[in-house]
Amino acid sequence: QVIDISENSILEVEGEEVYKAKLIGVDNVKKGELYYAVAHEFLVDNLKGKTVYIEKDILEKDNYGYFLVYVWFKKPSNISNEFVSRNLFNYMIIKEGLAKVSATPPNLKYINYLLEAERIAKEQERRIWR
Repeated sequence: QVIDISENSILEVEGEEVYKAKLIGVDNVKKGELYYAVAHEFLVDNLKGKTVYIEKDILEKDNYGYFLVYVWFKKPSNISNEFVSRNLFNYMIIKEGLAKVSATPPNLKYINYLLEAERIAKEQERRIWR
């Protein structure tokens, strides 16, 4: 369960223990930038207090000790374009035009989906892409 979200988009997640996490492949709008308030509200509205499924990739933590995660609304199985677009929060925030893709090797498991979300956001000129 996501129990809190900091101003710099760090998720506080409670599972077997409480830990801080960042979204894999997502470069969030920073405080002070255009659409920051909208992006932060999108994070809070969609994640805070919600039970989610956390998936890690090859590299579990960043240089600051934050866990690097994919956040799913349903347990990932039979991955398809439709399933990802409806259930992977990392994809959703990018598609809304509230974040950019940040490819972070070796954590590239869903990079093609994230790039597709960004392509759609750019094509539709959503928020940061206006």
